[in-house]
Amino acid sequence: MDTGIMKFLFLGIICLGIIATGFFFFQSPSPKKAPLPKTLEWLTQEKEWFNVSRPLHPTDLHNRILVVDFWTAGCINCMHVMPELAALEDQFKEKITVIGVHSGKFLSEHVEQTIRDAIKKHTITHPVVNDKNFVIWKAFGVHSWPTLLVIDPNGRIYREYQGEKHQDEIARDIQELLKQFPDPTTTPLSIKRELESEEKSVLLFPGKLCYAPNFQGKPALFIADSGHHNIVITRLDGQIIQTIGSGKPGFADGDFQNAEFNAPQGLLWHEEHNALYVADTKNHMLRKIDFDLKTVTRLAGTGGRGSHHVTTKDVPRDTALASPWDLAFFPAAPVIAISQAGTHQIWLYELSKNRLRILTGNGREGIKDGQHPYATLAQPSGLAAVGDTLYFVDAESSALRIFKGHDVKTLIGKGLFNFGFTSGKANDAQLQHPQGIVADKNGVYIADTYNHAIRFYNQETHELSTLIGNGIAGDALGSLEQTQLNEPNGIAQVDNTLYIADTNNHRIVIAYLAHQKCSVLNIK
Repeated sequence: MDTGIMKFLFLGIICLGIIATGFFFFQSPSPKKAPLPKTLEWLTQEKEWFNVSRPLHPTDLHNRILVVDFWTAGCINCMHVMPELAALEDQFKEKITVIGVHSGKFLSEHVEQTIRDAIKKHTITHPVVNDKNFVIWKAFGVHSWPTLLVIDPNGRIYREYQGEKHQDEIARDIQELLKQFPDPTTTPLSIKRELESEEKSVLLFPGKLCYAPNFQGKPALFIADSGHHNIVITRLDGQIIQTIGSGKPGFADGDFQNAEFNAPQGLLWHEEHNALYVADTKNHMLRKIDFDLKTVTRLAGTGGRGSHHVTTKDVPRDTALASPWDLAFFPAAPVIAISQAGTHQIWLYELSKNRLRILTGNGREGIKDGQHPYATLAQPSGLAAVGDTLYFVDAESSALRIFKGHDVKTLIGKGLFNFGFTSGKANDAQLQHPQGIVADKNGVYIADTYNHAIRFYNQETHELSTLIGNGIAGDALGSLEQTQLNEPNGIAQVDNTLYIADTNNHRIVIAYLAHQKCSVLNIK
């Protein structure tokens, strides 16, 4: 080969090498994406999500105005926040994204199905994550339920709120953030609501029950059909006599077809008045169903959530109640004891005087015995009067207590975080978030809600035993030992038979104590 040609090829190879080397060393590196805010990583580190089609990722929440709600299913204050959040979602539409972080207090509240049922029961439509190990809770330094965080589109915590009644403040925060960040991400998340998977049933999350020995000439059972927002009346064989309420959540008075309730609970029958009194829980009202006039009317409450203050000068219809959960005649009819779950108190409504007053509980959550105003209660949710004694269960302290004379005394329970599933002497026995009771001269039957059980407290031996349930939610039927329940709430006693509102199974279970077996009330 010619020497000149060889020199030309050699120089060409060197030039190509220089160009390639230059390209390798001097090409500009691809830009790195900025790391997502830690807050978004914290929010999405747990993988058990509800109301969405897949677990959320930090990128799903980037550039959004977030309202984060730390809650637990049994907490009454958390329940009070739910309509506030729904109102904010309605006000701001897609401009905000609400995220629920369920950091469960009770062991039962760590279970996936328990959270799913709570979401359906309270008609929650935004995404919720199960923070059963308190990983998210600890990352954000949360200390109490409910806690609400407002997070800006850059992932910074803009404001933190504890407790309830912060709707207006949060609305102002959101409006201020929309001025600073006028174009937040508004693309809908991949929503798949738990409510859509609920099968239709005759009852939906039934709550309290009430037995009437003589209603229109025969025995009857009143059922607070809480999920359907109405009252169902049946014979003891399940034959429906009447349904009262439109089925739409609301607070309208009126005739039986058009009147509205909102998740009613406690029921109290007065034969002489031919009337049923109703604790209309989410309406924060005491209502009267008059079977002579065939009307539903409001006796007390304004429709808004009230405080723990009331005086004898206050007009009941102008006085706000707070999540009334159960009713009982005490010390005798026609005085109605009202378990004010929302203010941790028991109030009295005197029918003859149309007057409200406080029986016990100073409004602080606790388990302190004694006279008013020193005694503290913790979300009283079930009442039963026997003679001069008013039995009640405090859900949040997992306690069975009595009011007698002027004093509150605790029979079972030691504190807000002392709970379990233990039988035996009262000092060692444990309940878990009980919500319903019925009592007679022998003792107290307890709907031990989060233990999915029916317990019995023996008045003579001061011992707690288990009649039905093994601590695990289920729907099996058979002997008392074989039968399973799912968050029982209300109990009615008819001689030696118990009618049980098996709330999350959407049914009424009949426990025949003499025959030691259970069946389902076939509602027709």
